[in-house]
Amino acid sequence: MKSFVVGLAALSFCFLGFSQTLELKSDQEIFQEISPSIVSIVTKNSGEKKRLGTGFVVASSGVIATNYSSIINAEDVNVEFSGGITYPLTGLIYYSLKKNLVLLKINASGLDAVEFADSFAGQTGDIIYCLESYQDKKYDFSSGIISKVRDFQGLNWFRFKAPVSFETRGSPLINSKGKVLAIVTTLAQGCQPMNLALSAEYIKPQITKDVKVNFEEFKGLMIKADSYFNKAQELYSDRQYKKAIDFLDKFIIIKPDNCGAYNLLGLSYYKMKNYNKAIDNYQKALELDSGFISAYNNLAIVYLEKGKSQEAIKLYEKILEIKPDSLQTLFSLGRIYINLGKYQKAIPYYRNILELDQNNKKAYSYLGWTYGVIGDYQKAITYFKKCSEYSPDDAETYFKIGLIYFEAEDIAKARKNFVKAKDLAQKQGRQRLLNSIKGLLERIGE
Repeated sequence: MKSFVVGLAALSFCFLGFSQTLELKSDQEIFQEISPSIVSIVTKNSGEKKRLGTGFVVASSGVIATNYSSIINAEDVNVEFSGGITYPLTGLIYYSLKKNLVLLKINASGLDAVEFADSFAGQTGDIIYCLESYQDKKYDFSSGIISKVRDFQGLNWFRFKAPVSFETRGSPLINSKGKVLAIVTTLAQGCQPMNLALSAEYIKPQITKDVKVNFEEFKGLMIKADSYFNKAQELYSDRQYKKAIDFLDKFIIIKPDNCGAYNLLGLSYYKMKNYNKAIDNYQKALELDSGFISAYNNLAIVYLEKGKSQEAIKLYEKILEIKPDSLQTLFSLGRIYINLGKYQKAIPYYRNILELDQNNKKAYSYLGWTYGVIGDYQKAITYFKKCSEYSPDDAETYFKIGLIYFEAEDIAKARKNFVKAKDLAQKQGRQRLLNSIKGLLERIGE
């Protein structure tokens, strides 16, 4: 009896594996099933048709998914099927800048809608397909693999490798069963070395909703939002921070997921010394974009203002994870550790700067000063002399070299550098520095 049960279990397992294999489809089958759902998003500017990207039918009642960035600046939007049939856009059901996702409504019914995979069902190494609409009623069908499944900016994404083009934006990311995993939102270019697709789990809950706004109203809202933001920037530049905040609040009602607006709100509250609200808005900006370097930097500055050095250090280290060659961030970390009296911890940051920019005079100066404070006079002099090579007429550098020799009790060399610093300071009219130099020369009997 036991062997019969074991055999039955093994048979069931084999049958399960066999049935799963049957679910997989050939490239041709996937293309034939998905292609009727693929559309071109087009606009007509000055009578000339222009493709904005790809989209796909997500409901037979005329709901189309595509990228928000494809339509944002369009004069008009039409949805074109492969047979040449074109529908004008009647409204928008959903749109999100953060997700780069929009659901469009056209006046159509009985359309072929895609089938969705289970929420976030893809795994690293899975085969995927992209299908974009193309000119002359053709398609571009490509295959690749999922290279990473990741959480980014609080959302689920697929990073994938496949031969894609600019028009692939808005294409479905399809699994080997012919079901849609995601929508392509970002393509590798320049400093953006990856293709990204947003999980379809963010599309499905929106499909059955009513039209939120028609396209003309949408364009009007976008124009109004832009005017609010431009006015806020103008008021901020004029130091009218309270008025800038009022316009930003109006802007956010229309575009609630714009990280730049929250960053500017944070800056405005910071200028008004309302540090808690500044922190709240910087954090909202980072919730929307976890790679927003300016918001990390601005938030770190507020924490430093509040005396929270450790929180600031964590934020600056986060910036270095995103941009390891940020000289500004390396300088900021060095200064924090110097202010904390942790000089040895500051030194590696200045050395890193010199690895990135061997001609950085400021880094040589900071290293010279830091080594002088910890009593390593030889290294201090070495770095200050290197600094003087880049600025041979800088009176302050010779003054600092003189200070190091003075601390090292080498009075002759201290005097020599103080005298050179005095001569340069006199020529440059630097009276405060000149007074300091004269005071020290008096102390050593000059």
